[in-house]
Amino acid sequence: MKARELELKAHSLHERFHTNALMPTTKSPKPPSAIPDTPIMTIVLLAIPTFLQTYPALLKPKPETRPEGFPDGRGGWPLYFAPLAFRNNRAFGIWFMIGLILDVALRLIPAASNFW
Repeated sequence: MKARELELKAHSLHERFHTNALMPTTKSPKPPSAIPDTPIMTIVLLAIPTFLQTYPALLKPKPETRPEGFPDGRGGWPLYFAPLAFRNNRAFGIWFMIGLILDVALRLIPAASNFW
């Protein structure tokens, strides 16, 4: 009798595995959205002034020769637009990390957990 029960159990597990029945089938209460759950992440909009300062320089064509005072070699002349792009990326990244930290901190505070 025990061998038959084990065989049935093994067959049942095999069936469940191959039909993805072991995977949880819970559905999220709300559909995924491009809009963040909390308005905290809108802090990245503070990087817009840096972008507005950087963007006009990125629209201009690369000069034929190295400008006066522009560094040569690693990170310099061959990569003319790289310092500008990194400046913008650094500003956005800082605000993004601050937003993530604040968002997580607010979710961990019990009083603010259901605020948004």
